[in-house]
Amino acid sequence: MRTVLDGGWGSQVTGRLALANSLSADYAGSLLNSFVHGRAHPDLRRPFLISAWLTNNARMVLHLNSVSSGSTLVVRSDSSELFRTNLPNLDGTYNVNNEYNLDFTVNLPTGKRLLEVTNAGSDWFFLDWVRVEGVLPATYQGNWQPTPSATGLKGERESLAYVVAPGVAFPGSATNLSPALTTNAAVTFASWPPGEYFADWYDPATGTNVASTSSITTNALLVLPLPGFREDLAGVIYPRPRLVPVGVNATSSFQFQFLSEHGGHYLLERSTNMVTWTGWRNVTNTSGTMLLEDSWGQGSGAAYYRARKP
Repeated sequence: MRTVLDGGWGSQVTGRLALANSLSADYAGSLLNSFVHGRAHPDLRRPFLISAWLTNNARMVLHLNSVSSGSTLVVRSDSSELFRTNLPNLDGTYNVNNEYNLDFTVNLPTGKRLLEVTNAGSDWFFLDWVRVEGVLPATYQGNWQPTPSATGLKGERESLAYVVAPGVAFPGSATNLSPALTTNAAVTFASWPPGEYFADWYDPATGTNVASTSSITTNALLVLPLPGFREDLAGVIYPRPRLVPVGVNATSSFQFQFLSEHGGHYLLERSTNMVTWTGWRNVTNTSGTMLLEDSWGQGSGAAYYRARKP
């Protein structure tokens, strides 16, 4: 499994990666940093740990790009040293410029192993990628599974959410042209008002409506199911629309407010018995609040109204 790393200087990554399956290698770019620092920058040193179950003839291949000065590459398995080599500064500069462009191969023991890459020297060396061969499939502890990353903005009548599939978040495998399909996933919103909420999900690249889902707040948590997706989703989240009576105007027409998400498209229906419904009008609630009036039913008793998606 080849892991492409985070090449940012000073990135505060966790430095720990569990290789449970082929997809887990995609998370390396968010967890492991290409700069492996020595004693010169103690504030920038981050762990470089990979956990995996290994079969016979397993190997680690490290692709070295460049070094600073006085670097020493060390590879350990469960604290036992497997490999060590000094890395002279070949070009005398301190740039990441592919001065080495060289693979180092380290044979690995079988079994469940914690692999560590470290720098026992002074200044940094830079790895483009690391490949671990002979990895056996495994499950995460407690059957944990990676979840989508989400961010959002809460509004008065609707909220916006942006969701990124596991392993696709930048840098990770953001350039992967064939990301895996994410299914049976959900996002959880905390401190959420009670009630039933709906979400319209869109493909951000095309603006196409992918699907709609809904859920009910429980203990101030709203857990909204996600449709299957490969890269990302944009969602508009809103409560069930409401029709609020206002009264009767001077011409005896019944007035009411229609409250919904901004730009919501709805078919308003009416009935005299709440059994048989007929279409009244299609509306687009551009402002989130509409004042409507209806003269139908004047003097003929009660009338009932409801709104639904067309």
